Amino acid sequence: MEVQSEETNAESSSAETTDSSVAEGTNDGAAGGANTETETTSENQSSETHTFDGVVHEETFTNETGYQAWTDYSKATSQYNLGDILNYDNPEGTTISEIDQLMDDNLEKAEAPINETEQMVFYRYLDEELAETTDLSPYVSEIAYYFVDEQLMFSSVTPTYYQVNQTAAHDIETLSSIATVSELEELQPQVFTVAEMKLNGETIKQIMVPSQPAKDQSDVMLNAYYLFVIGDDAIHSMYVPFTEVAQDFPSSSIIIFNSFFSWLSDNQ
Repeated sequence: MEVQSEETNAESSSAETTDSSVAEGTNDGAAGGANTETETTSENQSSETHTFDGVVHEETFTNETGYQAWTDYSKATSQYNLGDILNYDNPEGTTISEIDQLMDDNLEKAEAPINETEQMVFYRYLDEELAETTDLSPYVSEIAYYFVDEQLMFSSVTPTYYQVNQTAAHDIETLSSIATVSELEELQPQVFTVAEMKLNGETIKQIMVPSQPAKDQSDVMLNAYYLFVIGDDAIHSMYVPFTEVAQDFPSSSIIIFNSFFSWLSDNQ
């Protein structure tokens, strides 16, 4: 996956969709490369109020059943601890068993070992009405956790059954001018990923919204635009064609985070 990167208040780009107005999809989880923007600093929230509460709601995320995942995720982020990706030897991240205690027993749980030290764990939200009317997966959203050496290093909440309103997607120029979460809130974009990781003691939050292609993207219909946030401040952005991340939002989110960390390392 090729990722584009930008400094906040710069320009961003990259994404595709199968329909010029609305594209429908299901997300199964894992992915790739990005475009970038940046600044730096933050910590896990101690209350149940989430940074993106004003951006994520029933109309911007998914249906009522899927939105419950956001409610649960927002609460969980105030109760767990993220491990620092630069400090694996100091296990401060919440364990798998501790995360399990935070989640509803009625959720579908799926474990996906990556290797001997890394593992993804998914908690999926079933829409019973959808299950009766479609041959596709009846799960409408999921919370994903990524563990290294049994400690939590990443979390995300994403829809797994969704529609993309391409005509409502904002242009790159508008999104790249965003300096705060409050400014993003004013746009009320569709939201397809909220995630977070910790670097050097700072919790960095990530949100992905669709955007129109950049001027030099003649073969792209829609971008996945990732904004990185510390506190209320947007510190960087990256974008890739939406089609490159649409099948696996959680894994793609991790890949975009890694691209951001590489960009940060190269620019310090």
